[in-house]
Amino acid sequence: MPMTGQDPRRLADYVISRRTALGYDTQEELAAAAGVSAKTIGRLERGERVSSATRGKIERALAWVPGSMRAVLAGREPTATAEPGPAFVDPAAAILDELHIVDTESYGLDMADRLLEARIRVLNSIRVRPKSRTSDRPEN
Repeated sequence: MPMTGQDPRRLADYVISRRTALGYDTQEELAAAAGVSAKTIGRLERGERVSSATRGKIERALAWVPGSMRAVLAGREPTATAEPGPAFVDPAAAILDELHIVDTESYGLDMADRLLEARIRVLNSIRVRPKSRTSDRPEN
């Protein structure tokens, strides 16, 4: 149930509009870019609640500044981070936010540092570029 003064249907409409404007034709494409499940995107696009951490991941994929979804829920406008130009999403940033600290007691501090550095190198090499549709970009 939404909190007083929040409009989840309005947010759903904004997310759908932004998703398609950035060239994500399907919920699955946005989900992959955000590092969440397609079911989560579906819930959001139906006006259902998702966690604030999940909203943050989706905001990054939609090239919105943090807190934009809260703004839309409250009746304000989202703020874009990457306009103009094609959308570019760095899934490594989203995944890095969710990295858990390596268990130093099991591996030892030196090995834990090396494992974490290896994960970061791999994640930083990942890039997703959805196709651009210049005619569908929202106007600011």
